[in-house]
Amino acid sequence: MLFNVVESLFHGKEDTLVLFTNEKRELLKSSQLSPQVVEAVAELLVLDNFKGKAGQVSHFYNVLGLEGFKRVIVVGLGKLEDLSAKTLKRAATSLVTALSAVKATALTVLLPESLLSGERPIYRTAYVFVEALNFARYQFKRFYTLDKPEEGHSDTCSCCTGVKSYHFAVEPAYTAEFEQGLNDARCVSAGVKLARDLGNLPANVCTPFYLAAQGEKLARDYDKITTEVVDEAQMEALGMGCYLAVGKGSVNRPYMTVVKYMGAPDQNLRPFVFVGKGMTFDTGGYSIKPAASMEEMKYDMCGAASVLGLMKAVAELDLPVNVIGVAAGCENLISSTAYRPGDILKSMSGITVEVNNTDAEGRLVLCDALTYIGRYNPLKVVDIATLTGACMVALGSRLTGVFSSNDEFAKELLAAGEYVEDRGWHLPLDDDFRADMRGNHADLTNAGGRFGGASTAAAFLSYFTKDYDWAHLDIAGTAWVSGKHHLATGRPVSLMVQYLQKQVAK
Repeated sequence: MLFNVVESLFHGKEDTLVLFTNEKRELLKSSQLSPQVVEAVAELLVLDNFKGKAGQVSHFYNVLGLEGFKRVIVVGLGKLEDLSAKTLKRAATSLVTALSAVKATALTVLLPESLLSGERPIYRTAYVFVEALNFARYQFKRFYTLDKPEEGHSDTCSCCTGVKSYHFAVEPAYTAEFEQGLNDARCVSAGVKLARDLGNLPANVCTPFYLAAQGEKLARDYDKITTEVVDEAQMEALGMGCYLAVGKGSVNRPYMTVVKYMGAPDQNLRPFVFVGKGMTFDTGGYSIKPAASMEEMKYDMCGAASVLGLMKAVAELDLPVNVIGVAAGCENLISSTAYRPGDILKSMSGITVEVNNTDAEGRLVLCDALTYIGRYNPLKVVDIATLTGACMVALGSRLTGVFSSNDEFAKELLAAGEYVEDRGWHLPLDDDFRADMRGNHADLTNAGGRFGGASTAAAFLSYFTKDYDWAHLDIAGTAWVSGKHHLATGRPVSLMVQYLQKQVAK
């Protein structure tokens, strides 16, 4: 097992020891560190001009009193009274970078009482730190041929990222709670990894059919999961005219994948439902996107990827709750059969939509999916979508846009994000924005005016969600890191899992 808990620093032959300091360069005290060791490390830190700032790292070899370790890595945490999920994530990221640089293979991380006691929950410290380690370790090398992992290794296995084992030395009084946090982080990380893997796949591999296959695989892997796939013929019968119109231009036909996890003791309890936009590639259609960075439009299915990742994490955690995840798979291309600006579509709900912009396609797929899930009498509904560039203009790449028909629901989602440092921001949704979406020749138009684009998009969706409590997460800025080394983030899997865990705790 990659991560495990031990009671002693000197439990075996490890090559690296990890210690932590506060902003005063003081090692966090532990009964396992002798005064001789503390003094030796303090002197080395002074020589290395180490300040103890959050995320700062130094490493030393053959430290006096720690001869059992080849090297010692010291990580700064800054002021302990300000220690937060963000600080722990920064420390974990810096640690992984340092481990790679020194080619460490096995390490022990000393987590002394002063780090785990006080007002900081032990569970949260373990959960956030281990999840951040997993996130920072991630690599995606599936398609490398010149520099690929050795045969029998995956592109993200521990061997390929250097470290084969992480041992956490924890005081006995804190072991049980720390192990619970560690295990939950492992489960959530498995879901985040699935979401990232799916997001990073190219569109010639990750088609709507491929997404459906991943949903079916979840059903094979977990006893509490069943999966249904709604194909094009079934969509026709259901009257999903908006969803079908978007997919008309591609040879990769649309598939809507419905993954059901029944974990509650009462199978009849109303489920939480999560609907993810699964645009496996988005050219913008006839309202074509600029060529620059269009290759990143493979990430337009990250909402669906996050839903499938969520379902995996929920199954790994074995949560006692009923959850339904919908991956609304589709592809928006240009051809003689593609839908056009000016077309009028009839949604599954009966509402008609005039197409002003074929690049406002995600909401057309989602509006039918959100109507479809009404049959499950959902307790709460969340849709997740890389929906608008306007949300990126408003919030940048750090915050997910959160909209809801229920302010308390929005607050619960925001609190969950704060807890695991997967943050969102509550954006406005009211009748003025809904009025902006009324059409000239149909009930609605699919694109609003120049301003307030994130809110008008949410307002469009709100017309199809009046029968249940609903929230919309716009992850256009947070689903992937853009640029030369673009990579999916797996957000907001952590936020959604934390939200469900809080609901279970109620």
